[in-house]
Amino acid sequence: MVGFFVRVRSVAMVLATVAAGCGGVAVPRVPDSPSVSPPREASEREPPTRGGSDGLEHLELSAEQQKDLEAIGDRLRQRLTRADRQRVAFQDAAIDAIAHCDPAFARLHIEGQRMIRIGTEAKPAVLDALDELHELLSADQRKKLVQPMLSRSRARRGDDGSDGFEALGKELDLSVSQVLAMLKRARNHISLGSREREALRDQFEQGAKAFMGDRFHAHETALAQEPVVEHVVRFVHDLGVVVLPVLDARQCTALAKFGRDLLAEAEAKDQERATKAAVESKAPSGHLRGGD
Repeated sequence: MVGFFVRVRSVAMVLATVAAGCGGVAVPRVPDSPSVSPPREASEREPPTRGGSDGLEHLELSAEQQKDLEAIGDRLRQRLTRADRQRVAFQDAAIDAIAHCDPAFARLHIEGQRMIRIGTEAKPAVLDALDELHELLSADQRKKLVQPMLSRSRARRGDDGSDGFEALGKELDLSVSQVLAMLKRARNHISLGSREREALRDQFEQGAKAFMGDRFHAHETALAQEPVVEHVVRFVHDLGVVVLPVLDARQCTALAKFGRDLLAEAEAKDQERATKAAVESKAPSGHLRGGD
């Protein structure tokens, strides 16, 4: 599920970067674009086999905690296999829709509906894993884990992504009339407005604060009741409706390449984390520290 949000968010950000300012969409700076071959079909791509404890070194996990954490991760990955494969199918359909300059691209609609259904079915697995993680970590470890997330969330409030917009706008050679057309279309087609997005952010921060406490039940958090997968899928579709009809064929091709580059970068980082985790799993027992 984490993989779904990271990759689909990358697709959404490709579109949102172009439409930045249409509703306060936060987007990243434009990365350097390496030479990337077209993505493989969903059936040919497999998620990384291990995620390990990458990014958790600062929690100083004991050897026993590390072992338990890997078990939690293995169970979660097994339960999310179908959802992760569907995430790949949906993100590839979104890139194809961009390449065809067609927000009504039939495959995008079909894969989006499948993503909502399969992603929603997978939600209990994510919530169960959060409960297991809460039970595994000490109060101090939970605090160390959550506080950086809260800081990043708060820092993103009010970020309109103007830097990314300007960079990609130059790359696509957007005209003033195109930008104005997108702004106008955004008012009519973005169903998840800035207030709704901020409300979801509030729910995330409330859940994160609850995670730091002794009493936490992921299934009972407000965010757990939200149709988050549906929100994300709708947001990708809405952005396509805003952006794609305004671009010409050359710009759509460039935007699709930009999207493939972002997704390839995320996949490479996944593989890097998996390799690092495999090395760490063979390390001597004891506390796991970043520099040991």
